[in-house]
Amino acid sequence: MTNWSIDPGRFVQEQAVDIRVATFNIWDVRTADLLTPDQPRLKAVAETVQRMRPNILLLNEIAYDLPGGPDVEGDDEGLNAQRIVDASQRVP
Repeated sequence: MTNWSIDPGRFVQEQAVDIRVATFNIWDVRTADLLTPDQPRLKAVAETVQRMRPNILLLNEIAYDLPGGPDVEGDDEGLNAQRIVDASQRVP
């Protein structure tokens, strides 16, 4: 689909772009879940996301990993986002 818009003094061609947006509530995912390679819920979500191939993905209910919190290794915080990406890449 092509649209044309008028810019002062010239015509500008615009092309529509399709994007796919997905949102999942993955129900209270904690650090221990993310450190378990075969966690069933995460595996199911990863398989679904890989099938859908969204351009934008919003995941809800991933616990923030504060140092000293339950199941948190070391002193680094804020790694659960990277852990969810790593877990999703383990699924073929």
